[in-house]
Amino acid sequence: MLRSTMRRHEGQAPEAATPAPGTDEGRERLQALTAAPPPRTRRDWEVQPKEITEVINGKRYRTAGATLLASDAQWDGLSHERVGRNTFLFRSPKGAYFMVLQTTWPRERDVLSPLARDEALRVYEELPVKDVDLEEAFPGIEIEDA
Repeated sequence: MLRSTMRRHEGQAPEAATPAPGTDEGRERLQALTAAPPPRTRRDWEVQPKEITEVINGKRYRTAGATLLASDAQWDGLSHERVGRNTFLFRSPKGAYFMVLQTTWPRERDVLSPLARDEALRVYEELPVKDVDLEEAFPGIEIEDA
């Protein structure tokens, strides 16, 4: 005579009974198992801009104190890095615009470039991820209907 090879270990709690499909308890358990996880903020899982300080033409530009306006750091199906490079657009507390080209490649270095307001607007429009809306990024801008 064969005995079952599955034995419950002593002191182990018996398995919870699976609720029957179609019952309220079964529907609640199914919803809990298939519920999507809560959304995460974009900056928790995407490439972060590095802290960079540069003095260019007698002006100090710092990413640490500046407002991030836009970037291309978004999921493209493979990664958040655009072939190892990302672009970040900033505005300083005094209203100066600058762009950082950030790289992950060991033989390249990150580049900070000051921008005129119209250049910054063009870059803002081209970058896919907007961290602030247009009116906040460019105070006093007038937008016309097309």
